[in-house]
Amino acid sequence: MENVLAEWRFRGNKELNIASSLNIRGILVKIMENLKKDDEKSTVPLGHGDPSAFPCFQTTTIAEDAIVDAVRSAKYNGYSPTVGILPARRAIAEYLSRDVDYKILPEDVHLTVGCQ
Repeated sequence: MENVLAEWRFRGNKELNIASSLNIRGILVKIMENLKKDDEKSTVPLGHGDPSAFPCFQTTTIAEDAIVDAVRSAKYNGYSPTVGILPARRAIAEYLSRDVDYKILPEDVHLTVGCQ
């Protein structure tokens, strides 16, 4: 392989090496470091991989039953839209709009799955 790289005079881009070392955990650490320490609002650590470790992530039997019903119906056996389903984005936008002076639209909300 080294002979091929030498033959083609290929050299890696050092800036790309730095970019490839970034990950979600590092970005979240930077965000958390920049939060106002005296702010009374609580933060939810969405970068944590195990939501069951936090009591705020406990769900109700109504939500569990809705999931079971959806799975058993076989209507939802495919991928959801990459930005998340509209009812979920709408609910999040409405919830987040309560604490700001402007209205957050469902189009402003993007839901993703966890990854690194």
